[in-house]
Amino acid sequence: MNSNDLEIFESLVVKALTSQDNNERRQAQEALQKFTELDFWKQNLFILQQSKNPHAILYTSMNLTNILTRFVNSISPGDRLELRKTLLTVMAELGPQFWDNVPVRNALIGTFCRLQKLCWFDKDTSDIQASQTLVEDVMPFLKHSLAHSIIGIHLLQQMSEEISKRLPTISTPKQRKIAVIFRENSLQEIFKLGFSSMQVILGSQAKNDTEQRQQDILVQETLKLLLQVLSFDFIGTEPDESSDNIPIIHVPTTWQSIFDSRDSLQILFLCYEKFGPPHSTKCLEILSLLSRVRVSIFRTAELRTAWVSNLIDGIGAILTSQKDLDNVDNRHQMTRLLVSMKANYQLTHLLDCPNYSAFVHKVAEFSTSVFSDAQSFSSVYYVLHFWSRLVSAFKLIVRSETGPETHLSQLIPTLIKSFAESQISLSAHAHSEEPLASEHVSSILGEIPGLTRCEYVATSSILLNGLLSVFQNFQKVVNNNPVGPDVIVAEKQMAWMVYITSASLGARNRATGDKQEADQLDARALCCLFEGLTFHDGRLQRHGPSSASVHLELAFIYFLQMFCRTYISDAAFSSSTLIYELLSKQTNLKSPSEVVDFVLGQVIRLLRLWKDNSDIMEETLSSEGLFWCLATGFSSSKHMARSQLVTNVLENHTTIAVGEDKEIRRSFYKTLGRLLFGGAQMSNFHAFVMPWQKQLEQVKGAIMSGNKVEEGRQALSQILNDMRGFVVAIYSMERGYSAFFDWFYDETGLHEWLAQLMSQAANVGLEPEECWSIVHFVQQFSSNEHHRISFPITSANGIRLFRTSAQLLMYFGRYIMDKQGKGEDELDDLYKSLKLYLQCFCTIMSGGYTNFGVFDMYNDSTLNDLLNITCVLIFNLDLEQLDMYPKVHEAVYQALNLITTNHSAYLIQLEPQQFGQVLRILLRGLQAEAKNSLTLPCAAIDALFSRHIKNLVLASQNRRSVRIKELEPMAKHTASNQSLINALTIQLFNILLTMDQMHYTVSKPLLSLILMSQSDFSLIRNLMVKSQAHDESKANQLNQLFDVLMQDIQTNIESENRDKFTSNCSTFRAAVTAFIDLSALYKAIIAFNQE
Repeated sequence: MNSNDLEIFESLVVKALTSQDNNERRQAQEALQKFTELDFWKQNLFILQQSKNPHAILYTSMNLTNILTRFVNSISPGDRLELRKTLLTVMAELGPQFWDNVPVRNALIGTFCRLQKLCWFDKDTSDIQASQTLVEDVMPFLKHSLAHSIIGIHLLQQMSEEISKRLPTISTPKQRKIAVIFRENSLQEIFKLGFSSMQVILGSQAKNDTEQRQQDILVQETLKLLLQVLSFDFIGTEPDESSDNIPIIHVPTTWQSIFDSRDSLQILFLCYEKFGPPHSTKCLEILSLLSRVRVSIFRTAELRTAWVSNLIDGIGAILTSQKDLDNVDNRHQMTRLLVSMKANYQLTHLLDCPNYSAFVHKVAEFSTSVFSDAQSFSSVYYVLHFWSRLVSAFKLIVRSETGPETHLSQLIPTLIKSFAESQISLSAHAHSEEPLASEHVSSILGEIPGLTRCEYVATSSILLNGLLSVFQNFQKVVNNNPVGPDVIVAEKQMAWMVYITSASLGARNRATGDKQEADQLDARALCCLFEGLTFHDGRLQRHGPSSASVHLELAFIYFLQMFCRTYISDAAFSSSTLIYELLSKQTNLKSPSEVVDFVLGQVIRLLRLWKDNSDIMEETLSSEGLFWCLATGFSSSKHMARSQLVTNVLENHTTIAVGEDKEIRRSFYKTLGRLLFGGAQMSNFHAFVMPWQKQLEQVKGAIMSGNKVEEGRQALSQILNDMRGFVVAIYSMERGYSAFFDWFYDETGLHEWLAQLMSQAANVGLEPEECWSIVHFVQQFSSNEHHRISFPITSANGIRLFRTSAQLLMYFGRYIMDKQGKGEDELDDLYKSLKLYLQCFCTIMSGGYTNFGVFDMYNDSTLNDLLNITCVLIFNLDLEQLDMYPKVHEAVYQALNLITTNHSAYLIQLEPQQFGQVLRILLRGLQAEAKNSLTLPCAAIDALFSRHIKNLVLASQNRRSVRIKELEPMAKHTASNQSLINALTIQLFNILLTMDQMHYTVSKPLLSLILMSQSDFSLIRNLMVKSQAHDESKANQLNQLFDVLMQDIQTNIESENRDKFTSNCSTFRAAVTAFIDLSALYKAIIAFNQE
């Protein structure tokens, strides 16, 4: 490549990255495509050395990174080390030019870091590994100009990140080995360099605007470096940062010197004082991580106390000065810092600090300011969590009379009062609707019980007074004007007090103090809440749901949930007699049974008034909703089983307005099914299904007679959707399935009628959605989840259930075939139908209640017909389109896996061309990029060919078996589809070598293919060995490793032999991936396929 070529290249890159003309951009990208290949890595390096164009440098850097990631073994160790030196030189030369160009800087440094990791164990002529000189190679950058320092610090930061990153081309053991070496040899030095760099910045002064800008970037990169080092995975656990659990940072013991002094904390607090946001925000993040370093790092208790004292003194100084705490991000990070500190250090550790008292009072003041700031609502959870952790520790420690005071008994009630008053005050503002709709509300309420345990009587009294005051104001405002802005504010204030007071009920059973006084306060609060709920109900009856707030309704649902969990149980009733006595005087709720009826009445009211509101319906009917919790609770379900109101609901369920939402209706009927089958209501089964039976008879007559067909189809879809939810609640044969089967299959013949209806789908004009509702129900009805279908051995019901479901599914399959090839507009519906068909097919074929051998014995073609239609549907698929529908893709391979596992004899009897189509689809499945998508194709290949291996073993032993007759058709299949079988074997080797932790999945089908034809395996082995012929040592090494792969492997697929081969595959992969030239291998495979 010469200077003219370089100019042309730069011009193409600029067009490819910046052109607004799509054709011009596409043509430029096509012209540049060759530079992404391995053969052009030296040209990319030449461009990097010669070009000054930022677009060209960015493009070639990304190319080199991708080439190195895919084909690092194709570049010799010497070339890799030379490339590493060249990249350092390029960064040193371009540093002054591109220090403020973030994309170019990221790309250049990213290439170097990826190369550094991939050539970690490479040695130069002095036998020194590249990993040993990392920090030494970066030091010249830090001693040069500010621009070079930016490059050096950024390089160390990105290197720390790169080491923690998982690469598919590096095995997990090697990945961890690199991380451990980096941790032991470099990470501590890098951490110290970060603090040294920050110390220099704090003591320097910029001379001009350019230096000021450079210094600002250097501060940013240095803070990122410190943050990245502390985020390093020190012990290989890959912690989930999104989890609520705060992980402890396990730094090595050799880092003790860092924590023996206060220098690191002092530098960070000085940095916070000197630099404003966003740098101060990063300082708080780093302090948060430092506070999570394991306590055992300190040599003595005195050193630990000194460290914690310095930490809380620094935090206290920030809270006192309030510097930059008006920034929302800083406030949020400060709350997270407090939580991290308490998560790691015990309350006793904090009490040992001289300034604990002043610190805890400053945090209380800060907490109050967070409560009152509408923009800091996302930080409220962390504040409450911090205090909740202190309270939980407060109950466990024993302090002497002369010991330091925790001050929690005085502060907690004040904080609870401040929180409640702040939310009431903020509710009066115009945009304060958002907090009640926030996802943080449930987390915040979860912390309230932990806080109120500290001084339950005092906090309950405060909350009661607040609730009474807000309720009185709510009544006054609503009575004056039922609709208006004042009512909206009063509703939000009432919702907050209902939420907070209800949450405090969860702490009652764990609270200490005067129980009688606590019960009296609870009773008064409950009476007020029930009275508020009754007042709210009356208002809705008069003015309708449009006059009320959704958030207030959700708050009352939350109250009912908390009340049921706390007070509806035999133990709670016996220990809460005072509460029920006071409740009976004001609300006429004398016992848990009456409360259950009251709550059930509220559920019916919610269904009637709010059926179109998804939030309220979810809180009422979901798996964690009010109705489901009531029906499944240990004590509440017993009360509901004896309730006459429940009986009335079960007998008249079709008259209850539930809305049109399908999922909500299924949830409702799932709960009803649980009530019916879970207790004493089982005898009401026929009374429950009778309304459905009458409706279905009307629907059947309407559809079959041709009168009101459309209305009949829609009604059928809704009934089947409801019954689908109902059937989900059936868990056993005795408690539900037997009764439902007898009614639905035998007494009414509805199952057979659905099959008949599906056969006439086109004639009666069934839409795809209506067909889906039928198949969805049949799938659920035929599902043997929880092993609920277990007919007696004298019963043929299992076979009858399968035959009818299979016939219906075959009619649906023919319906899909009629839709295939009719245009792109119906493509989504077609693939959804196909997905549903395959899912239902897998359900009925894996139910376990049918002996499939019966069909062949009695010449019944149902099973073969179903398999034929299923295979035709799969064979007719466009495999390119299939990749666009991942759920259908999964369903296809689930079905193929089931067929190959249980019905491989059927596949063996296919024509060679059809058998080849099966192999072609399985090969396509092996080419998926996601690991979880490879399991099913691998299992299907193993099931298909392991059966043939077993037959070969039987034949070699002169055993008499009906399976011997499968050998001849299988021999025809292998002869006709040899290229496909070889392609399967090659692709399995490719997966083994390029995907980490796949040896167990791949080893089983690979062993079956190898044992099936040793000559074909020898051909593939020679192909792979010859692909490395350009390096004789690699070829010889690979040939020896193939011997290791087949060492002690017998010609069978017994468990011991499989396990041995899996172990050999693991050894083979670990050794081969360290040196194999994948580029040469892929070229050899392409040439082999072309031949």
